[in-house]
Amino acid sequence: MLKSFIRQARLRLWMSRNDNPETICEINRYLDTDFPTKDYAHSKIVNFPIELASLLNCALGSIHAYHRRGKFVFARASTHIGNSLIGYFPQGKVASSPSYGSIQYVFSVKGDFKFAVRPHKSANVAFDPFAQYPHFPAKLYRSQMGDLEIVHVDWVIGHFARWKYINDLVVILPLSRD
Repeated sequence: MLKSFIRQARLRLWMSRNDNPETICEINRYLDTDFPTKDYAHSKIVNFPIELASLLNCALGSIHAYHRRGKFVFARASTHIGNSLIGYFPQGKVASSPSYGSIQYVFSVKGDFKFAVRPHKSANVAFDPFAQYPHFPAKLYRSQMGDLEIVHVDWVIGHFARWKYINDLVVILPLSRD
């Protein structure tokens, strides 16, 4: 039994390497979606917290600590603060500028995964010290968070880094490769 576990782990490790041919990467993507490392299908159905239930108009579903999407892991802030910081397109509108926030809940309703995110409020400062560096995409935002928003997994761009700047301002640096 231990031998088969070790073989399975080695196969999974080999298939997730970056230097594999495109066909192997495609097979790995199909295997990850059909046979995930964690069985979400058998997650327990629970009552959502009141703030989430009122936002969804739905009281029942599954709450998760994290969700893996390809090579990215998205977690709620109480599980891992770094993996909870995401950039996303509000309402899925790709033409709009991205918003940045922290995942408060990772949940699923009937197998459809979504995040409940508290977005950072925009800074509205007279002088942005990072505007003079066009190839360095950092921007200033308020450290205060807004109201919860529902974000579909497909709307997420990637993670971002956050540093405290001055007073109630933070620097946000997107970590996506786009």
